[in-house]
Amino acid sequence: MKKIILFAVAVAMMLSMVSCAKNPRCTPDAAKEMMGETEKVVAYVYGDEKSYEIDPAVLDELLAGEWTESGRANGEKKIMSVTIGEQYEICFFENGSAMIYSGLAGILQSDRAYYQVKTEVSLEDMCKAVRENGEEVALEEDNKMPSAE
Repeated sequence: MKKIILFAVAVAMMLSMVSCAKNPRCTPDAAKEMMGETEKVVAYVYGDEKSYEIDPAVLDELLAGEWTESGRANGEKKIMSVTIGEQYEICFFENGSAMIYSGLAGILQSDRAYYQVKTEVSLEDMCKAVRENGEEVALEEDNKMPSAE
């Protein structure tokens, strides 16, 4: 019985290590590439509770900063999320951290990665640029997601 329990624990530990494999889609370079391949992205500014459709070039300065891998952004307030297509998102938090999410993660890959971000442009200024250069997108009341209108 001890051998079975030890084997089960060993398998569980191996699966937990493998399931956290780094996802090449969850890197700043992959995010820049994804944004370069699309004409418009949707930026949600949490302080405004509004979404804006915007040319991804407006966000270039924010993505051009120094990105260093870090741990989770536990309890941190989201400032802005940028949705690229249907399965890709970058979230920026008030403490200067960010998360890159890819819904296209493989079974043995993590679907997100966390970073500390240092840029020449503040997140507040980037939100201002989104407001000034973006077109507000109507939200559906049920789930607060942008509608296709």
